[in-house]
Amino acid sequence: MKSTVVILLMYLLLAVSCFALGSEKTDSEVYEIDYRGPETHNSRPPPETLHGKTPYIHHKTSAAGSAGALVGGQN
Repeated sequence: MKSTVVILLMYLLLAVSCFALGSEKTDSEVYEIDYRGPETHNSRPPPETLHGKTPYIHHKTSAAGSAGALVGGQN
């Protein structure tokens, strides 16, 4: 029982030291992020694309005016 505890503690000490060595290697690779903003990006969004569809435009017609009068209850 005592030898099992000693072996387990030795294993944990070795595992912790290996993880510590691995973290030193990853810290050396730090990437610099460029936050320049307006120099690299447009302030305007791109125009909307219609994908071949005709634009839907609301037009006032005389038929719409008479239908609106009927909806309100006036003739």
